[in-house]
Amino acid sequence: MGNVGGLRPNESDRPPKAPPPASVSRADRKIEPALVQVRLWLVELRGDAKRALKEAGFSAVGRSEGRRRDTELIETGPGILDLLKQNADALDVLGAPTITADSGRASSIEVSTSPVQIPYFVRTGQKTFELKESAADAQLGIRIQLTVRPVAGQDDKLSVSPIKISMTTLDGREPIAGVDLDIGKPIVSTRTLETSMTVVNGAEPSGIVLPAPAGRQPVLFVSVQRVRQPRPGEILPHPNAMVPIQTKSLKAMP
Repeated sequence: MGNVGGLRPNESDRPPKAPPPASVSRADRKIEPALVQVRLWLVELRGDAKRALKEAGFSAVGRSEGRRRDTELIETGPGILDLLKQNADALDVLGAPTITADSGRASSIEVSTSPVQIPYFVRTGQKTFELKESAADAQLGIRIQLTVRPVAGQDDKLSVSPIKISMTTLDGREPIAGVDLDIGKPIVSTRTLETSMTVVNGAEPSGIVLPAPAGRQPVLFVSVQRVRQPRPGEILPHPNAMVPIQTKSLKAMP
């Protein structure tokens, strides 16, 4: 008899080897997208807009003889929106949209009416007029396109650049000789502005004075918050809510 210790078991009698642990490539890892939530407030001042802006902390109105200067006015100090509400003779909120977008990708927001036909009168004789309507391509309102990007080395800062704004307004009507009523052909104008700003994550909104016809002064306020998708089991204030991401230097907005 040979040495029992030297016996080798049959290969089929050995237990199967456990498979090696699977390697997970970087591409297979689930990475949460970098999301931001942009909150906008479009308000319009009536009355003494220059005084209201100055008392709210804006250093100038940004106008020169009824025309926009080459550089727009931006204020990033805290409390500007609340101060403006307190000091304005009258303030109308034209829109307050909120969007969630991928960081680094352009997003568009539109606060406008559908194309409208504006009625007006044309003189046909000394005492006669004809009622007409403008072409149905006058889409009044504001269109905003913006891109939010992180600021290198500053986790609490976000760059909103570029901000492209196009605003179409009914500025008035062409006069009709001998008629005091405002019934002439409508004057529709489109004004554009391209700018940028750097904001603090979750901070109070920063304001931009927009170009507009005389007697009206729109101001756009922008606030940006880093957010993420909710995880299973998280309690949210409403079904579509996102979860704010706080930075070290500033607590997120409620």
